[in-house]
Amino acid sequence: FNIFGVVDQVIESYSCAFSCRILLHGRLYVTKSTLCFHSSFNNSTLFGSGTKIVIPVREITQIEKRYNALIFDNSISIKTQDTEFFFTSFIYRNRAFDLIQKTINEFQANGPGNETSIEKSKSMLPK
Repeated sequence: FNIFGVVDQVIESYSCAFSCRILLHGRLYVTKSTLCFHSSFNNSTLFGSGTKIVIPVREITQIEKRYNALIFDNSISIKTQDTEFFFTSFIYRNRAFDLIQKTINEFQANGPGNETSIEKSKSMLPK
């Protein structure tokens, strides 16, 4: 997997939308060291250059399950030291959250470049 200059094996990807001024539908890719979001849309002209977001796992300070429009429990908030990213419209929000949380925990325990058990535990997540 090589997206936006990040070369890493994708563990899983999830259809979702990035919330900025409007919802930009795309995919969130989870790797051992980064979360990458890609949408063919952008918030300026809607169509055009698209939206690309790369969040290094080492920079994530907080992750929370959130609600969208106060009633839809399909969102995840990811915070770094200076930015909050709000992703919504997950079909499998709990699975995505669990894998991202496990990825963060594995990264913090093992550091970059070390073998982890994420792939093994991924197969144990409910389908």
